[in-house]
Amino acid sequence: MQRHLTFLCISIVFLSTACSTKSRINSALENWAEENQASALIYIHYQDEIEILQTFVGNEAVTPPLPNQSVQLASLTKPVVNHILNSDPQPDVDLLSLSAVLDNHAHQIHPALNSLHVKTMTSGLPRDVENAKITFDENGFAHLSTDSLTWDFSEIEPETTYQYSNFAYHLFGLALESMHHRPLHHLADSLIGTEPGSVSYTTEIDQYMWSGEGWVVDDANYNSRFSSGGLCASMNDLIKLSQLQMDSANEYYGSLPSASNAFYRNPENDLTIILLSPMGVQNLNSIPALIQKIKSELTGAEPELPKRKVTLNPMSELSDSIEIERNLKHWSEVVLSGSGYEIYDALSSSFKMGSIDINDPTWAAIAQLRQEHPDFEPAGFRYVEENPVGLEVWFTSSDESHIAFRWIRSDEKSKPDNLFILPDDMEFMGESF
Repeated sequence: MQRHLTFLCISIVFLSTACSTKSRINSALENWAEENQASALIYIHYQDEIEILQTFVGNEAVTPPLPNQSVQLASLTKPVVNHILNSDPQPDVDLLSLSAVLDNHAHQIHPALNSLHVKTMTSGLPRDVENAKITFDENGFAHLSTDSLTWDFSEIEPETTYQYSNFAYHLFGLALESMHHRPLHHLADSLIGTEPGSVSYTTEIDQYMWSGEGWVVDDANYNSRFSSGGLCASMNDLIKLSQLQMDSANEYYGSLPSASNAFYRNPENDLTIILLSPMGVQNLNSIPALIQKIKSELTGAEPELPKRKVTLNPMSELSDSIEIERNLKHWSEVVLSGSGYEIYDALSSSFKMGSIDINDPTWAAIAQLRQEHPDFEPAGFRYVEENPVGLEVWFTSSDESHIAFRWIRSDEKSKPDNLFILPDDMEFMGESF
C-alpha cells in the first residue's frame, strides 16, 4: 500500500509541475502578444510533458491562422527544401542523381561551378542576383529567366569562402523539380506526407503589413522567392515536418512585410517550437527572445549564450553609389548627433513608406545611447546572410558595450522595411542584454 501511495504522490507532483510550467509559458506568450501587438499561432512540444497549440491575439486587426490554414512561410521555406534535398528519391524518379542535375544547372551559370559549391554555399554567388526572375508555367514548374540577368557571373570565385545565397537555393529548387519531374510544392506534399495542395504558393488568410497609419492587407505576390522563401503552408504541415526531423537540430526565422515566423527544433531535449504570425511584427528581436524564454522555462536554466563574434568592414568602405550603403552611412552619423525625431526622420526617408512608426519610443532610446555610453561610435558594417538577412552597422563604446542595427529588406531591389536591434553587454529600453 505504501508503494502505491508513493507512486501516486510522485505522479501528482509531476503533473503539478507540468501544469505550472505550461501556465508560465502561456503567460509568457500572452505577454509577448500584448507587448508587441502581435497575433500568432504557436505550437510547442516538449518530450511527453508539454504540448501547446494555441492562438494568441494581441492585435485585434489581425486574425491568426487556424492550424490547417496556409500562410506565407518566408524563410521557413528552407527547412521544407532541405527535407526534400535529404529525402530518398521516390520509386518513379530517374536514377540520375541530384548532384548530376545540380551540376548541370550550376554549369550553365559558370563552367567551374558544381553541385558541391552550391550545397556548401561556397559557390561565390551573391545573396541575390539582380533581375533573376522566377516564373511559373501552367503546370506549376518554375523557370529562371537568364536573358535579363545583369550580374557578371564570370567574376564569381567558387571554393573560396562561405557565402549564403538565395540564388543558390533557386538552383536547388530547379534541380529538384528537374530530378523528380514535379513542381516543388507538389514534391513537398509527397515527401512530407501532407494533403495534396497543402503546400502551395497561395495563402488562405489575409496577411497584414504596417502602413504607417494602420495595418493593411498585403497584396504583394511573393512566389518569385520560390525555394528561398516563396512557399505557403499550414501549422499542421510544419508539425508533420518537425516530426520527420526528430533527430535534426534546426533554427529558422522568416520575415516579410506581412509575415513573422520561427521554426525551432532541438533533438537533445525533444523540444519543438513553431510560431506563425500573419503580420510584420515590428520588433523582430522579440521572437528569438521569446524562443529563448520558452526554452528557459522548460529546461529550468538559462542556457549560456556564446559571445557574438563578427567581422566588420570599415565605415569608410560604405559606397555612396549604392543607395542602402549611402543611407546607412548618413543614418549612423545622425545617431551620433541627432534627436530621437531626427533619427526617426533619417530612417524613415531610407525605409519603405509607412514601415516605421514616428511614435515608437525606440528612437529616443537610440538618441540616449551616446549620453549613457562614453566614446559611443560606429565600429563598422557587414552584410548579414543568416536570418533575418540585411545590412548591419555596429556601434561600440569604451565601456565595452555594443549594439547592432540591422536594416532588413524583403529582397535585393526593395528598400528596407524593418529594423533589427541587437544590444550586447548593455541595458537598452529598460532591459539588460
